[in-house]
Amino acid sequence: MHRVLVTSTTFGLASNKPVEYLRDHQCEVIFGPRRPLRDEELARLIPGFHALIAGLDEVGPKSLNSADLLRVIARRGASLDLIDLRGATERGVVVFSLPRMDAESVADLTFGLILAVARHIPQADRRVRAGYWDRPIGRDVWGKALGIVGFGRIGSAVARRARGFSMRLLAYDRSPDPDLARELGVEFADLPMLLQEADFVTIHLPLTPATKGFISLRELKMMKPTAYLINTSRGGVVDEAALYQALTKGWIAGAALDVFSEEPPKGNPLLELENVVCTPHMGTYTVETLEMMDMYCAREVVRALHGEIPQGTANPEVFR
Repeated sequence: MHRVLVTSTTFGLASNKPVEYLRDHQCEVIFGPRRPLRDEELARLIPGFHALIAGLDEVGPKSLNSADLLRVIARRGASLDLIDLRGATERGVVVFSLPRMDAESVADLTFGLILAVARHIPQADRRVRAGYWDRPIGRDVWGKALGIVGFGRIGSAVARRARGFSMRLLAYDRSPDPDLARELGVEFADLPMLLQEADFVTIHLPLTPATKGFISLRELKMMKPTAYLINTSRGGVVDEAALYQALTKGWIAGAALDVFSEEPPKGNPLLELENVVCTPHMGTYTVETLEMMDMYCAREVVRALHGEIPQGTANPEVFR
């Protein structure tokens, strides 16, 4: 019997099937606290476990030194920034992460936010519940220009949805894929042109030193006063102070944000604006996507415990 410690806050949240899969393959599953753990906290929990399914936990020298039986670390996510990969490799612990599986669910949410901010859906819901029947006047989405900043998996999935709304599609990407653009009827543009012509600008960039504050006051001033900004990527990609200024001065019409520079966004003035729609970083939070990610994780943990190299392995040299 293999003992598996789960510290990921989302593993098994949407479906019990991944947990049952582990149990059916001779694994005892133990859940830790449902919050990200620091290295010293994990060090107290990890002795006696053969596998760890980690979320945004710090797996550093202290926990690795305490991991007397550990053979596999599964990062239930894409980034390995919080895992001491060298330390794990030195101890013969295989580490793997998940491929990105969230394109369709994030694209769904993106388009939902486009509709919500354009038609004032959240505000209308609140007014009706409060006993009012005043109808907000929104803007059409159909036939408008959509600017997609970052034309990768998610950006192209958004483009596919936008075609059903007969939108003009503009995209900005540092590594453009002309074949995919032709397939989807997308026109590549430089960033100023996209910002000046789009009625909706949706951001799909990773947060890196190069993209931090990528949308700043300069870029927001290029947008139409009737345009909307949608961000489902990472909060730090948009300069929030500049966005607040743009929204309060009427430089743009509104924004829809699933991500913030600090999460939860405590005391963020953007939360006070009526022309902002906010959601809690829930792009991947669908039953289907969460279950798919969890099942991938469970299957690869079982493979690793049986001496096979799991997909997405970051240190295959452990098996040599």
